Amino acid sequence: QNADAEYELGEIERENGSPEAAVAHFERALRTHPEFEEAQVGMARVLMKLGRMADAVPHLNEAARLDPGNKVPHFLLASAYKSLGDTTAAAKEFTVYKSLGDRNR
Repeated sequence: QNADAEYELGEIERENGSPEAAVAHFERALRTHPEFEEAQVGMARVLMKLGRMADAVPHLNEAARLDPGNKVPHFLLASAYKSLGDTTAAAKEFTVYKSLGDRNR
């Protein structure tokens, strides 16, 4: 029931190359705290690694909504949309990413 702990476990599993285990942890984190922006990004990264770009998009859109100044979701959205063949959406997200400049968040 601890979203922070589940997020950290998800990141550990993601970094250790266990995407399915990571998904389970991120799901639990998001179930208890759906507005956990970092968990939304973590889930999207894992889904993208699994080739599930369409499943990653809603998580990235939610992360971008939760923290509009974070350029990471926009960069990942550009990549996901490009992989899905939606070059218009990819270009839009890359433009947002670039407009955020050197900000880390």
